[in-house]
Amino acid sequence: MDINVLDFIKKKINQRRDDIKVALETGNIPSYDEYKFCVGQIRGLAYVEDEIRRLMKNSEAEDD
Repeated sequence: MDINVLDFIKKKINQRRDDIKVALETGNIPSYDEYKFCVGQIRGLAYVEDEIRRLMKNSEAEDD
């Protein structure tokens, strides 16, 4: 698997998570439904990031 692609995706995940956190911290979430949506996005991003870490770890183990 191309590590550069995974690094790019991880960077985009971190950027999106940071954008959501800023919106939450500054009170730019207009409703409770939007708040729940943002929390769900953060959870989804964390899941994808964990899966990428697992893939990278497995890829490194196969290379050894």
